[in-house]
Amino acid sequence: MASATDLETGLAYDMEGAGTPVVFVHGLTFDRRTWRPIIDQLDGSVTSIAIDLPAHGDSGGEPAPLESVIEQVRRLLEELDVERPVVVGHSIAGVIATVSYARRHGLRVAAQGTGHAAAPLGPLDGTVLVKISRPQKVSIDPVARIARAESGAVWADVVGPAAGYGLAGLAGTELQMTHLKGTT
Repeated sequence: MASATDLETGLAYDMEGAGTPVVFVHGLTFDRRTWRPIIDQLDGSVTSIAIDLPAHGDSGGEPAPLESVIEQVRRLLEELDVERPVVVGHSIAGVIATVSYARRHGLRVAAQGTGHAAAPLGPLDGTVLVKISRPQKVSIDPVARIARAESGAVWADVVGPAAGYGLAGLAGTELQMTHLKGTT
């Protein structure tokens, strides 16, 4: 395994194996070590390139806007003479991979936060549709009267847990929890 930091982009990476290039990009707060178990399973059958995003792992710098990160990854792959890689990412890295692919192929990117509202996106021909999965994780702090919901959660995911504490959510731009009269 070769580990290095590209001087032009400042991105640290590990590169090993031979064959089809597969680029592994981690999510926020992680680093390239996240991919080690998968790379080990591949056992050199592909050229694995695991990258640390800016301000993660061994890559220096400050957190960067998405567009800048995409450009840094593109430049690193160009420096490494990697063409037409398979890009694998989770969390924000999935967005980076999707947007990069769409840009390279002249496609529009549209996001769909839940299972609803595909129609307002317009015709989807020539579009890469990013669908956020529904983790459905909701936590309620009954003392502070705050509900926290992961991306993809829908209103119904909040109503049941809130009712368990005698709270009801008021619809609006920010979820506000209110005690129901006559409950403790």
